[in-house]
Amino acid sequence: MADDQHEEIKQCFNIEEERRGFCMKLAGKLLRGFRTFLSSKFLKDADGNFVDAELPKKYESLISAEEWEAFKSKRQDPVFQRISATNRERASSPAYPYRKGRVGYGRLEQSMLQKEESSETSLPAHVLWKEARVGKSGVPQEEVLHVYQKCEELSQSLSPDDTKGILSRALDVPEYYGRVRAEHSRGHFPLSAVFVVTILSDGWQGKSA
Repeated sequence: MADDQHEEIKQCFNIEEERRGFCMKLAGKLLRGFRTFLSSKFLKDADGNFVDAELPKKYESLISAEEWEAFKSKRQDPVFQRISATNRERASSPAYPYRKGRVGYGRLEQSMLQKEESSETSLPAHVLWKEARVGKSGVPQEEVLHVYQKCEELSQSLSPDDTKGILSRALDVPEYYGRVRAEHSRGHFPLSAVFVVTILSDGWQGKSA
């Protein structure tokens, strides 16, 4: 599915193959932020209570009635709400603070790959996670090293197909949802080049969920 979405985006944007990973991550971030914006703008009142709103006419060309109903249903799901609340609490007081200032993960990853003169287009999540938590001293905290070492141990004991969730397992948190995919029945809107362009040009002020 991600391959199809990448090809569709390439029809509207000139993207070099080595930038594929970064672009897909950015597209996923935009999509997560857009979903959060829709929820805050249309599905909550001033007190944060759920509002059973109709599909905004502004987005009828992008979101079908079925997708909108699925989206509303997921936002009311107790499991989703519990995970969302946990993530908000964790973000307000992170156990492992990000220490690269305004340099985002995408730019950090590209910088690391260039420095290593690597032919790879992406890095293992736990490698990037550890580097993002190294401050000006250049020395990661002991707690960060402990998580990184746990990831390394897990990577040796798991099959390649099972290694994508290593960081989540080491941190003992749920797998982070919202990657670039099309799962209409679960309340995810399909990603397309037109969809991304519309999000970029719409002027909404979203935050990543």
